[in-house]
Amino acid sequence: MDNYSEQLDRVSSAIIEMLSNIKEMFAISQNAIKDINNDYYKIATEKDTEVNKLDHEIEVLALNILKYRTPMAMDLRKVTSSLKISSYLENIGDLVKRITRKIYQPNIEMPKKEIKNFDLLSNKISDMLNNIILSFKSQDIRILSDIFKQENQIDELYQVVFNDFCQIIQEDVENVNAYVHMIGVAKNYERIGDYLVRISALIYYIETNEYLNTKF
Repeated sequence: MDNYSEQLDRVSSAIIEMLSNIKEMFAISQNAIKDINNDYYKIATEKDTEVNKLDHEIEVLALNILKYRTPMAMDLRKVTSSLKISSYLENIGDLVKRITRKIYQPNIEMPKKEIKNFDLLSNKISDMLNNIILSFKSQDIRILSDIFKQENQIDELYQVVFNDFCQIIQEDVENVNAYVHMIGVAKNYERIGDYLVRISALIYYIETNEYLNTKF
């Protein structure tokens, strides 16, 4: 496409497509938590392939715009920030794929209390993702306010899950490998939350030309 505005619009629409694919992948990981005896890795891998293709498309488009169009002001912020956002989303896709691989535990009965805490953790992250999609589509940064509040809640929930499974490991040494995998899943969820905060800060920067003071 040769038209400058069309190129900018495609960068934005490709980001939205990536976000939508990540949302679907994340839902797959949530299903995997509730059904750990079945393998969801293949489904997640197929979706991750789409995410990777969009990441590459955004990279090519953005670099061409920077090279040939010399964008200014908000256009420049959108292009440079989209490169970072797509990279973060690609990383999230890899993490979700890793989650579906780790969480597959055939013939293991996970304690209901710990699965409930996983649900709480994943639901918080799902809410963050939905708010990011809504904010990016509507260009309304007010929607992002809850995301920055939820950051500490996600860290706290991860610590609860970590402590719970450390306790279970002491009581059920036979299945220690399965429980270590679950701790790894919780850590990946926490990292996804961190990436979503970074993406939120970039959306805020696109719209305001101001940097937020996050821990990143």
